[in-house]
Amino acid sequence: MKKSLLLSLSLLAFPLMASTALTPDQEARVRELVRETLVSNPAILAEAADAWDKQAAQNQQSMLQEAIKKITLRYMKMLIHRDWGLNSRS
Repeated sequence: MKKSLLLSLSLLAFPLMASTALTPDQEARVRELVRETLVSNPAILAEAADAWDKQAAQNQQSMLQEAIKKITLRYMKMLIHRDWGLNSRS
C-alpha cells in the first residue's frame, strides 16, 4: 500500500514538474491532496523520518571515517619526520 501510495504521489507530481507553472487553484489542490494523503497515512511520515535518520547516520559515519583517515595520515607523517629526521617543510 505504501509503495502504491508513493507511486500515486509521484505520478501526481510528474505532470506538475513538467508544466511551467501552476495556477493558485492548482497549487491549493495539490497541497490539499498531499495533506489528505499524509493525514490519512501517517506511516508515510514515519517512513520518511526513518529514511532521514538512516541517511544522516550514514553521512555522519562517512564524515567520521574521513576525519580518522586525515588524523591517521597526519600522525604517520609526524612519525616519519620524527623518526627519519626530516624537516616538515621538505
